Amino acid sequence: MSAAHRYVDVRNTTASKERLMVMLFETALRHMRTAAKHLETKDRSAAGPLLEKACAIVLELQSTLKPEVAPQLTKNLIEIYTFTAAKLCRASISGDVKDIRQAERAFAPIVDGFVRAVAATTGAGAGNPRP
Repeated sequence: MSAAHRYVDVRNTTASKERLMVMLFETALRHMRTAAKHLETKDRSAAGPLLEKACAIVLELQSTLKPEVAPQLTKNLIEIYTFTAAKLCRASISGDVKDIRQAERAFAPIVDGFVRAVAATTGAGAGNPRP
Protein backbone atom coordinates (compact mmCIF):
# COMPACT_ATOMS: atom_id res chain seq x y z
CA MET A 1 0.00 0.00 0.00
CA SER A 2 1.39 3.39 -0.98
CA ALA A 3 1.91 6.18 1.52
CA ALA A 4 -0.96 8.12 -0.04
CA HIS A 5 -3.34 5.16 0.36
CA ARG A 6 -2.25 4.68 3.97
CA TYR A 7 -2.87 8.37 4.67
CA VAL A 8 -6.36 8.23 3.18
CA ASP A 9 -7.12 5.03 5.08
CA VAL A 10 -6.01 6.51 8.41
CA ARG A 11 -7.85 9.77 7.71
CA ASN A 12 -11.07 7.93 6.94
CA THR A 13 -10.90 5.55 9.89
CA THR A 14 -10.11 8.29 12.40
CA ALA A 15 -12.48 10.98 11.10
CA SER A 16 -15.44 12.12 13.17
CA LYS A 17 -18.91 11.31 11.91
CA GLU A 18 -19.33 14.98 10.97
CA ARG A 19 -16.10 14.94 8.95
CA LEU A 20 -17.20 11.72 7.22
CA MET A 21 -20.47 13.40 6.25
CA VAL A 22 -18.54 16.39 4.87
CA MET A 23 -16.39 14.00 2.83
CA LEU A 24 -19.52 12.35 1.43
CA PHE A 25 -21.04 15.70 0.44
CA GLU A 26 -17.80 16.86 -1.16
CA THR A 27 -17.28 13.56 -2.98
CA ALA A 28 -20.79 13.60 -4.45
CA LEU A 29 -20.30 17.16 -5.68
CA ARG A 30 -16.85 16.34 -7.08
CA HIS A 31 -18.29 13.33 -8.95
CA MET A 32 -21.05 15.52 -10.43
CA ARG A 33 -18.57 18.10 -11.66
CA THR A 34 -16.19 15.52 -13.09
CA ALA A 35 -19.04 13.67 -14.81
CA ALA A 36 -20.20 16.96 -16.33
CA LYS A 37 -16.73 17.53 -17.77
CA HIS A 38 -16.79 14.05 -19.27
CA LEU A 39 -20.21 14.62 -20.82
CA GLU A 40 -19.03 17.94 -22.26
CA THR A 41 -16.39 15.96 -24.16
CA LYS A 42 -18.96 13.28 -25.10
CA ASP A 43 -17.28 10.65 -22.89
CA ARG A 44 -20.41 8.96 -21.51
CA SER A 45 -18.53 5.82 -20.49
CA ALA A 46 -16.41 7.84 -18.04
CA ALA A 47 -19.36 9.90 -16.80
CA GLY A 48 -21.69 6.97 -16.08
CA PRO A 49 -19.91 5.47 -13.05
CA LEU A 50 -19.38 8.91 -11.53
CA LEU A 51 -23.07 9.74 -11.90
CA GLU A 52 -24.01 6.43 -10.29
CA LYS A 53 -21.66 7.06 -7.36
CA ALA A 54 -22.91 10.63 -6.89
CA CYS A 55 -26.52 9.45 -6.97
CA ALA A 56 -25.80 6.66 -4.47
CA ILE A 57 -24.19 9.16 -2.09
CA VAL A 58 -27.11 11.59 -2.40
CA LEU A 59 -29.59 8.81 -1.66
CA GLU A 60 -27.48 7.63 1.29
CA LEU A 61 -27.41 11.17 2.67
CA GLN A 62 -31.20 11.28 2.27
CA SER A 63 -31.50 8.08 4.30
CA THR A 64 -29.68 9.70 7.23
CA LEU A 65 -32.29 12.43 7.66
CA LYS A 66 -34.27 12.42 10.90
CA PRO A 67 -37.71 13.95 10.46
CA GLU A 68 -38.43 13.67 14.18
CA VAL A 69 -35.61 16.15 14.87
CA ALA A 70 -36.42 18.78 12.23
CA PRO A 71 -39.57 17.95 10.24
CA GLN A 72 -39.64 20.97 7.93
CA LEU A 73 -35.91 20.91 7.23
CA THR A 74 -36.10 17.19 6.52
CA LYS A 75 -39.01 17.72 4.12
CA ASN A 76 -37.07 20.40 2.25
CA LEU A 77 -33.90 18.32 2.08
CA ILE A 78 -35.81 15.26 0.87
CA GLU A 79 -37.19 17.36 -2.00
CA ILE A 80 -33.72 18.63 -2.92
CA TYR A 81 -32.10 15.20 -2.66
CA THR A 82 -34.88 13.61 -4.70
CA PHE A 83 -34.56 16.29 -7.37
CA THR A 84 -30.76 15.90 -7.41
CA ALA A 85 -30.89 12.11 -7.69
CA ALA A 86 -33.50 12.28 -10.45
CA LYS A 87 -31.42 14.75 -12.45
CA LEU A 88 -28.30 12.59 -12.06
CA CYS A 89 -30.22 9.52 -13.20
CA ARG A 90 -31.62 11.42 -16.15
CA ALA A 91 -28.13 12.68 -17.09
CA SER A 92 -26.86 9.12 -16.98
CA ILE A 93 -29.55 8.03 -19.42
CA SER A 94 -29.65 11.07 -21.70
CA GLY A 95 -26.03 12.17 -21.59
CA ASP A 96 -27.23 15.75 -21.20
CA VAL A 97 -24.85 17.84 -19.14
CA LYS A 98 -27.66 20.32 -18.36
CA ASP A 99 -29.21 17.77 -16.02
CA ILE A 100 -25.98 17.50 -14.04
CA ARG A 101 -25.65 21.28 -13.85
CA GLN A 102 -29.20 21.52 -12.48
CA ALA A 103 -28.42 18.83 -9.90
CA GLU A 104 -25.23 20.64 -8.95
CA ARG A 105 -27.01 23.99 -8.56
CA ALA A 106 -29.53 22.38 -6.20
CA PHE A 107 -26.98 20.34 -4.23
CA ALA A 108 -24.00 22.72 -3.92
CA PRO A 109 -25.68 25.13 -1.46
CA ILE A 110 -26.53 22.17 0.79
CA VAL A 111 -22.90 21.06 0.70
CA ASP A 112 -21.71 24.56 1.48
CA GLY A 113 -24.18 24.95 4.35
CA PHE A 114 -23.29 21.60 5.88
CA VAL A 115 -19.56 22.28 5.62
CA ARG A 116 -20.01 25.66 7.29
CA ALA A 117 -22.21 24.19 10.03
CA VAL A 118 -19.68 21.48 10.81
CA ALA A 119 -16.85 24.01 10.82
CA ALA A 120 -18.80 26.24 13.20
CA THR A 121 -19.70 23.44 15.60
CA THR A 122 -16.27 21.82 15.64
CA GLY A 123 -14.35 25.08 15.73
CA ALA A 124 -12.15 24.00 12.84
CA GLY A 125 -12.22 24.17 9.07
CA ALA A 126 -14.17 21.12 7.97
CA GLY A 127 -13.02 21.17 4.42
CA ASN A 128 -13.35 22.99 1.17
CA PRO A 129 -17.01 23.39 0.22
CA ARG A 130 -16.07 23.67 -3.44
CA PRO A 131 -14.05 20.55 -4.28
